[in-house]
Amino acid sequence: MLMATAIPNLEDVFDSTRTAIPDGAGGATGKTGRLVLERALEAGHQVRALVRDPARLTITSDRLVVATGEVLDAESVDQTVRGTEVVLRLFGQVRGSPKTLQTDGTRLIVESMLRHNVKRLVTLSGGALWDEHDRPKVADRMIMFLLKVMAGHVLADAKGHLAILEASGFLLPDRRPRDPIRTPVPAVRYRLCGR
Repeated sequence: MLMATAIPNLEDVFDSTRTAIPDGAGGATGKTGRLVLERALEAGHQVRALVRDPARLTITSDRLVVATGEVLDAESVDQTVRGTEVVLRLFGQVRGSPKTLQTDGTRLIVESMLRHNVKRLVTLSGGALWDEHDRPKVADRMIMFLLKVMAGHVLADAKGHLAILEASGFLLPDRRPRDPIRTPVPAVRYRLCGR
């Protein structure tokens, strides 16, 4: 699931003790996911992480359950989400990913959350998703243009992911530090998505 990593206190984001982290490209085994997983475990949370390759997950804990599977497999997602209180969506596009990884993975996650009455979702997306409050500078517009030209499918997938979230009705924290690994998290803005 998706979440910014530079969170000084995980309690600022969620107060549950049972957390699911499905893995797509990156996820719990990526840079961001690894940091979030470490902080969740340090804070005493029970975590269930869905990973494609358990050998890449170097973190161990008696509070961590590692499930092997794919975020594009409905059964794997369902087994990861069932019984949790919050889902952290941390995966994204990398070289070789299916062109609709974020859109399709997010759809499966949201469907599973609705089936199992899981009401909290924290999600991470790229900075190319602007909302009406953003005031992109010239450099931001140039980067957006280059992204559209050079990797249009990545942008389309990010927008598809956002559309799924908007249709789901989840209240989403909007945290967008420039460098989520090293930058302190700014004040939270919330965007209410339709339902």
